[in-house]
Amino acid sequence: MNQNKPEPRQTHKTTIDLPIETYEKINRLANDRQTSRKAIIFEIIAEWFGNPGGDLKNQSGKIAVLESTIETLKQQLNEKQATIESTTKSLELANDGIVQAQKLNAIDKHQLGVYQTALANATKTKPFVQRLISAFVPERPPNIGSINSEDYSSSGPSYSSSA
Repeated sequence: MNQNKPEPRQTHKTTIDLPIETYEKINRLANDRQTSRKAIIFEIIAEWFGNPGGDLKNQSGKIAVLESTIETLKQQLNEKQATIESTTKSLELANDGIVQAQKLNAIDKHQLGVYQTALANATKTKPFVQRLISAFVPERPPNIGSINSEDYSSSGPSYSSSA
């Protein structure tokens, strides 16, 4: 008799239908551990019912797998944090751009109002003196002010000579 050979386990083959999410989780675990889905399912069932044949070596293997999984999760977390930080910076830059665009829009609206006022003043009918002044005196830019007839009226000091 061969005493070194372990006793064969008595097994029974079972087929189960799993929800897609559960199957995908088992498949991911199997891929991460580089083992079969069958081994993962057996491990889960053994843990659920207790593992009478488990030994310390199996436990240290589980610890190594858990440590590896923790490291993988830490790496994924760091990557996601970096993504969040870069997205936050991008949003801040976009927000700054929006604020700048709003300021420029406000300036444009103000300038448009000034031009519309200047255009309205330029197109309304003016007295003869103002038309003469506008023909011979260069007009000031609209943001400085418009030409007033009082600026050229005779109410100021008189420069005529009386002899």
